[in-house]
Amino acid sequence: MIKRGTWRVAGFVALAVLILAGCGSRWLAGGKLHFDQGRYERALETFQLAVEEQPESGEAHLWLGRAYAELERDSMAVAQIRKAAELDPMQSEMAHNTLESYWSRRFNSGLGFAKDGAEARQMGNEERAQERLEQAVERFERAILFAPDSVKNYSNLGKVLYQLGRTDQAMEEFDRAREMGGGRADLQQFLINVYLFLGDQAMQQADAAGYQRAIEMFQEALTFDLGDEEKELLHFNTGVAYASLAEADATPESEKAAHYRDALQHYLAVLEIDPRDEATLENAASAYAALEEYEQAIEMAQRLLDIQPWNPHYYLVIARMNNAAGDRESFAGYMVIRSILSSGSPAPKGDIRGRASDFGPRNDMLVTLLERGEPEMVYEYSGSRGTYDIWCYWTEGRIYIFKQGSEEFRAAFEGLTAEQIQEAFGDQP
Repeated sequence: MIKRGTWRVAGFVALAVLILAGCGSRWLAGGKLHFDQGRYERALETFQLAVEEQPESGEAHLWLGRAYAELERDSMAVAQIRKAAELDPMQSEMAHNTLESYWSRRFNSGLGFAKDGAEARQMGNEERAQERLEQAVERFERAILFAPDSVKNYSNLGKVLYQLGRTDQAMEEFDRAREMGGGRADLQQFLINVYLFLGDQAMQQADAAGYQRAIEMFQEALTFDLGDEEKELLHFNTGVAYASLAEADATPESEKAAHYRDALQHYLAVLEIDPRDEATLENAASAYAALEEYEQAIEMAQRLLDIQPWNPHYYLVIARMNNAAGDRESFAGYMVIRSILSSGSPAPKGDIRGRASDFGPRNDMLVTLLERGEPEMVYEYSGSRGTYDIWCYWTEGRIYIFKQGSEEFRAAFEGLTAEQIQEAFGDQP
């Protein structure tokens, strides 16, 4: 009985030794040693022997895949790492982590090359820019092998392809990224930001081709589900790109009007969201003037005055719109107001009635004084055509220009509150 028990124990020990001998491999152990010491070619050769010896070993395939990856033989690396997970479910997590690790290295190096390329282009070194951007493409394509489901691979690859002028390929990558992203808000936002970046970059080219590419990028971003703030920004930028395209030297005269129309469409879209967007109102005024639609141009400029009637620049804008329309009187009047608001200081009110009486009974100054009372602010202006008295009724929304007691011009706008007057002029009134 003792012998039988002893034999059974010895048998288990022998079996265990056989099992360990089957699982272990001097090739696998040797390969790991080469790998750890950075001898990847030797490691590869040794791991290949380990796989030949143990073709069903997930661990051997995993290490073989790692050696391929270190040597940047990425297609073979991915195949071996995936094979490891198929053969041995215990290796699945390790295989996943390995793929992710090599993906991260490829992807991050792609980002680095892309950044270097963009900086080289900004410095005017186009040869280096092209070299670095091509390297970025290669790295992102390698990253795709390790993580084909990562949307960031395709969006960043598209971004670099676009910078290289390979627009059709870039758009294919963007479309793929968008399709893969589905409705994920973070991925949608990432793509919107990419389109914005590329549009802004194309605008900096400052020629017709750049403006056209910018329009394509901004319009692509507009196809997403956007909030009002993003819609405003994209419509404004698209409008600017169309207006710039209309003004570009390379744009045929026959196409300019259509581009201004397109610009207006986007400016008006901004104003639907924010009717008081000042930059958009000014741009819309200029676009209408370019189309010789002066009534609409003046209306846009007037809306600027209604927002900030103390801003001298907006009087310059409306003066130019009236000058384009052929109204020289209004042009001169608005330019006088611009001058006094730009560089003049209010004059002491003093004896306003006495001043008005100097020009005889029932003159326009006296009538205005009788009907409206004293102005909140007065200016005196001397120009090539004489001396003028300017009376500002900010709360009523009127500025009068008198010459020798007679009204020469009147500007109208939305009246200001006391708080707005204080904000605009401080203690001047």
